[in-house]
Amino acid sequence: MSSSHLVVTIFCLAMLGGCDRSPVAPVATRHMSPPFAISNSQEMNGFQSVTGHYEFVGVNTGNDFKYSLSAIRHTDLSVSGEVEERTTFNETGELVRTMHGTVTCFTIIGNMALIAGIVDKVESFAPGQENLIPGAGFRLVVVDNGNGDDPPDMGSNARFGLPATSEQFCAHGTPFNLEPVQHGNITVRP
Repeated sequence: MSSSHLVVTIFCLAMLGGCDRSPVAPVATRHMSPPFAISNSQEMNGFQSVTGHYEFVGVNTGNDFKYSLSAIRHTDLSVSGEVEERTTFNETGELVRTMHGTVTCFTIIGNMALIAGIVDKVESFAPGQENLIPGAGFRLVVVDNGNGDDPPDMGSNARFGLPATSEQFCAHGTPFNLEPVQHGNITVRP
């Protein structure tokens, strides 16, 4: 590559990196690309990723949810990543559940990501969760609204089901139970 092409390429990448991204709330109606589709901008970056840690107290449950996650789509289209969850009763601090899972797929739509995978390890102390065992599928939704003065990022609690529902969620899922992140930050890199 000639030095003039290199300078133009670096200038264009710097301009793209400095663009403002206004927050976008997830919408019920949208066109979803297949999870394996890569745009030209993604080819330039080499990969897509969703990373971060987020915490919130559930409006409906009163539980304190904590999630750490990484989901990476590599240039060969393979996906790697992990999700860890720790849920406690907010009032007493009693442990409700800990879970570790391997990410098997994710889809990025604007600043929102649908993430799914398989549970590797789980300890559950809440009644009604006896069937939540390794091998179950999990699903999460996160929204990256930027940093600083932007509205808070948003995240969901995990939902569990059959592994096949996880793959279907990445392809055709709908956002659920999004709540403002009270602590942490989510970064979605399309």
